[in-house]
Amino acid sequence: ISLILLSIALVATFSRGAWLALLSGGLVYLLMFLWKERTKICSYRIFWLFILLAATTIGLIGFVVRDHILVRFEGGTRLERKSLDERTQGLRSGWEVFKSHPFLGSGPGTMHLAIAQRSPDLRVPPVPPHQVLVMMVGEIGVIGSMSIIGFLWLIWCTRDRSKDGGRTILIAGLGGLFIVLFGVDHFLWSLFAGKTLLMILALAVF
Repeated sequence: ISLILLSIALVATFSRGAWLALLSGGLVYLLMFLWKERTKICSYRIFWLFILLAATTIGLIGFVVRDHILVRFEGGTRLERKSLDERTQGLRSGWEVFKSHPFLGSGPGTMHLAIAQRSPDLRVPPVPPHQVLVMMVGEIGVIGSMSIIGFLWLIWCTRDRSKDGGRTILIAGLGGLFIVLFGVDHFLWSLFAGKTLLMILALAVF
């Protein structure tokens, strides 16, 4: 039931980034699974049942709301042009914030404020860059970003290597998923829900 509900929710987001992230992460996970378990793949009937159930649910719901899905891939509509313009402007603004504070950044959680201060004539809330890397270097700079990467690398190097079998597959799948999400949205860095999700997954992996 949970898998069905999650599959329906994924389609109902109408988010191209979420669809692409699931596709990339799922493909990497599947390839790693087939490679690691190629000698006993027939014994994993539940795994294949879950894949079939999710794919069937997504396909059925996607067919029902196909008109709403197809419009997300038509770049000529008014809302799609507006979305593209806002994302482009957000990346430009984030890059300008980074160039103003390249080493230490503008401060954690201050991207919106930094953009607003650079554009005092804005009459609407500023649009942040829809990319985690730009958000990260803009808010904590090169020094802060390298510190986080170094800390994560230290945790990885001191992991319990006896559990690397199944964990390698999980990390590969999550890596494929998050690489896409990092590149098309900012919620994993800027919103509490995204940070909580990352923390839960990190605890589950390590």
